[in-house]
Amino acid sequence: MSLGQERNLNNGNIEVICMDCFDTLLHRICSADEVLNIWCRMLSKQLPFPEKIIKEIWDLSRMITAQRARKMLMEEISFYDIALEMYVRVKGLYEMIPFSLDEFICLLKENMIKAENSVIIVNSELVEKLKQKKKSIKMFVCISDFYMSGNWLYDLFKMRNIDFLFDRIYVSSDFGLRKSSGHLYEHVLSDLRTLLPGITYENMLMLGDNHISDYMIPKKMGMKAYQYNYKIIPRKINRMYSGFMNIYRNNTQSHIPFANYCFSLFLFCEKLLKELKKENLKEVWFFSREGKILKQFFEKYLSFCNEKNIKCLYINISRKSTFLPSLSEIDTEDFYYLKTKTSAMSLNDFLDSLGILARCVPILTGEYDFEKVESNFFKSNTFGRLKNDKRFISVYEEERLKARQEAKNYFWSKGLCTEPGKKYAVVDIGWKGSIQDCLYKIFDGQYILSGYYYGLAGDVRSTKNNFKAGLIFADFPVKTKGYEVYRINYRMLERLLYADHGGCLKYEANRAILKEFCKGESELYEFVKPMQQKIIEEFYSIYCGIELESQYGNDLIAEMALLKIQTYFCIDITKERFNHMEYMNSRMDMNFGDFGNEGFSARHKFQQICRIAVNNKVEMVQKLELLLFKLKLGIIAHIIGTVAKHRLIK
Repeated sequence: MSLGQERNLNNGNIEVICMDCFDTLLHRICSADEVLNIWCRMLSKQLPFPEKIIKEIWDLSRMITAQRARKMLMEEISFYDIALEMYVRVKGLYEMIPFSLDEFICLLKENMIKAENSVIIVNSELVEKLKQKKKSIKMFVCISDFYMSGNWLYDLFKMRNIDFLFDRIYVSSDFGLRKSSGHLYEHVLSDLRTLLPGITYENMLMLGDNHISDYMIPKKMGMKAYQYNYKIIPRKINRMYSGFMNIYRNNTQSHIPFANYCFSLFLFCEKLLKELKKENLKEVWFFSREGKILKQFFEKYLSFCNEKNIKCLYINISRKSTFLPSLSEIDTEDFYYLKTKTSAMSLNDFLDSLGILARCVPILTGEYDFEKVESNFFKSNTFGRLKNDKRFISVYEEERLKARQEAKNYFWSKGLCTEPGKKYAVVDIGWKGSIQDCLYKIFDGQYILSGYYYGLAGDVRSTKNNFKAGLIFADFPVKTKGYEVYRINYRMLERLLYADHGGCLKYEANRAILKEFCKGESELYEFVKPMQQKIIEEFYSIYCGIELESQYGNDLIAEMALLKIQTYFCIDITKERFNHMEYMNSRMDMNFGDFGNEGFSARHKFQQICRIAVNNKVEMVQKLELLLFKLKLGIIAHIIGTVAKHRLIK
């Protein structure tokens, strides 16, 4: 708000402040047409019509209703009339639609408020200034030209904690009158005089973005009017981003650059709490090993929010410890997760993955070649013979049933999967949720699992009772906003979130049997421990940086600012950070993105980078920087990174 506008808020003649809604108090991150598209997309999941047909029904209904309104000398049509016309047309297409007229209108309104709420930002600075004036100004009213009703707008305000602001809400669709003609202002003045006898236009101030409706018309009628045309969203994002950069630079200067994962991990905790509250879940189980530090992060976040009703638990679990217990009888088991890993394996590999190699070697030696690698093992004669070998079947059945019971006993002892039909929340870093799938199969689908992950990518299997959500990035069911940025080198988090114990091998006597914590793993944990602690320390600074916007539900601002700094982080590759990556990669036996242990070839890497450039310029820049550092060309990498920051960070 300008100085001139603030002076007029202090003007003693002003008794009523009138305010426009959209692009003044509420700002959309997209066009109004895109909001309608989102609305139609939502409705297509609840109505027996595709999005395109619903949009056509809306457009035709609005056009026909507007023609009727003009014949009746009405300036604006009501949403009820549009909805009624839509209902008639929907019934014409599908007579058996399972909604009454009232239910149909309610469906339209509920989805519209969800669509709008998903893209709006509250002008929190303006709200704070107006809150200060509430004691000196007699009335605050909202005046809007809009096709939804005033009650609907009030509900939207209530969702954003600003319903206290207005004493009256006047919307064109409720009265058939518009601001642009001046007739809605006439109605407002007439109505206000029943509450404030003697009030005139001179005692009213109109604040809005439209030059005609919010400035010229009210000014011509004798009101004080000021045009509010500030683009608040970029300003808010840049201000928050600037605050985040202070944290970012401090971590870099302190020689702990990977602590800058604090931003996306804070966002993960924020989104996790929202999901748990939405589903009314009071307990959440964190999967080992990354879940150990994730649990600490989340508990710290809960303390900031003063949230005391959610219990966090930790459970030792792994693919290895749950794979055999999850298997079915040999005739029906498809070994899906082994097939997706590779089609080429030896009998030795297969039996070892099941954990029954030691028992099978004595009884099968001499009749099978354990070392021969089959290009398609599950189509091979070896596997065909094995499936019909009674000796193998006996061991397989005995071991899987024993492992299943031991696994169940362990999970029950931890309070997990004890009440059939109850929904259980589980948390892990990602990336396909295969451990969750194994857990679901161990209990034969009797328990409802909701898995919340930092990220999901690739072949993700999710069902109603075995649900999965990628909170930071996911390409299921569709790609989330920022997917291309957050997924870059996502496996780095497996190193950063390393725990202080070995992986889970199996279960015995209600306890988890853990693998010995080897020297390399111990060194990696000691290396990342200060980074983990620094991340926890930074959570409070991030929380304070977004607190005002969170008060009014402006989570999109924080998400956009966090995405911006994550983009910067992706391409801010220094020699120190590169050395850290190499050190951490050497102490964990897993591939690091596209720069794994498959052998180094500069030409091959450059070809990969060119392919990446088509869809993801940020990833392309990072991979190129990493390649140049590997080739001892750090100066060139620095130049490329500097140019990329200028061009890609908007």
